[in-house]
Amino acid sequence: MIAALGQRLYDALVLRSRLGELDALISAAKERSYRFLSVTEFHDAVEGARELPARTLILRHDVDWDLRTTRAIFELECRHNISASWYFRLVTADIALMRRMAAAGHDVSYHFEELATLGIRKGAASADELCALIPQAQDEFCRNLAQMRARTGLPMRVVASHGDFLNRRLGVANWVLVDSDIRRRMDIVAEAYDEKLANPVSARFADRGGPSYWRTGNPRRAVERLEPVIYILLHPSNWDSNALAAAWHVTGRLKAEMIYQFRKRRWAPP
Repeated sequence: MIAALGQRLYDALVLRSRLGELDALISAAKERSYRFLSVTEFHDAVEGARELPARTLILRHDVDWDLRTTRAIFELECRHNISASWYFRLVTADIALMRRMAAAGHDVSYHFEELATLGIRKGAASADELCALIPQAQDEFCRNLAQMRARTGLPMRVVASHGDFLNRRLGVANWVLVDSDIRRRMDIVAEAYDEKLANPVSARFADRGGPSYWRTGNPRRAVERLEPVIYILLHPSNWDSNALAAAWHVTGRLKAEMIYQFRKRRWAPP
């Protein structure tokens, strides 16, 4: 774990700006008459509430820890006059920025992780122990989403789960919180990983750290071969160097691990 975090910090320090690559990707899609939809707009098209363009590109950003690069990417997309989706965690929620994005026509919502957060706090050591915390985590999710909506004035009809280390370690994703009851109670129409949002996609891509930078190939190739529905997930931290943000992220990750290891030895069921 220490080695992985050290590598993460090193990668952030040596990363050269990739904003020119993103600018070129957006330009290539516009030149080929792609329409940029937010995840919420895409959901509405899937549900039949609006027409799905013949060439659609869904651009989603999960803001995990780098707000400076988030702002730079947002400014780039504003210059292109396109719409995208942005999902903010509690620790990255910049209310003024979120409102500014929404005013510019972008889709802004909540990147939630209450199950992992509670599991770390309680020291859940197995999938069963983590799942036992779901009702309490759902209460925290509802409270946090309501507060986020109140602070921003935004509807946040589509939410997206964040993947923390505990989710990967125990094999339980945060999206399990958003069941049908929670969706009714909180007026949520979709979670970003819903199957109904995956089925119409013909080419899906997600960024990653170096040296490859993409998990399933470069999306530029999909644009050039005119894939009808392209879905691209980006994390701002993978697009420019930000040493201070990287150090903050690594420090927080180490702190969470220490809390988790301490609490795990003192686990008590809810």
